[in-house]
Amino acid sequence: MIIDTNLLRAALVCVAKEERAEKYPGLTGVHISPKYIEAANGHVAVRMEHNIDTETDLIIRFDGDIPEAAENTKIDLEGGSKAFHYDEDGRLFGFNNLKILNGRFPDFDKIIPTEKQDVMPFFRTEYLSYPSQMFDGVGTMIMEPSGMKTACRFRFCPLTNKYYGNPVFIVMPCPEDIFEVIEREMRGWEL
Repeated sequence: MIIDTNLLRAALVCVAKEERAEKYPGLTGVHISPKYIEAANGHVAVRMEHNIDTETDLIIRFDGDIPEAAENTKIDLEGGSKAFHYDEDGRLFGFNNLKILNGRFPDFDKIIPTEKQDVMPFFRTEYLSYPSQMFDGVGTMIMEPSGMKTACRFRFCPLTNKYYGNPVFIVMPCPEDIFEVIEREMRGWEL
């Protein structure tokens, strides 16, 4: 299976890392299904259409970074499970070892919000930077909160949709009292 490397890079922004990876090892990989490429870390999730003909439905963890110049990636599950990276001229110039992860991936049809509310929840600034990291700073977006305690869906402009497979990005909000919680914690810093 050959997949647009930009989709893989975008998905890898959202996988679980560091302590979340230890707690949720199944979220350290990218889920490739017959229609989508998906990634989640428990606080954010992204789903993009990959437009390839495949019956594959598995979770793959990449060992190492994908080279910047890679345009297309061939996922080879025969033998040693590797991702071979090709430049824009179709020349092979790098690879990653892959690990197939066992387990179930979140059901995106259940976690993608379907309603909008006129509220503005609190978000971690780290997660608000993810769209720029995923989509190379391309395009614009609008936030569609579904409540103060439920996932917020981000919709993207036609340019981002064209090049990144109509992405659906969702972020879980912080608790409504997060400012007060942080302020209380900071008071403990003063000696």
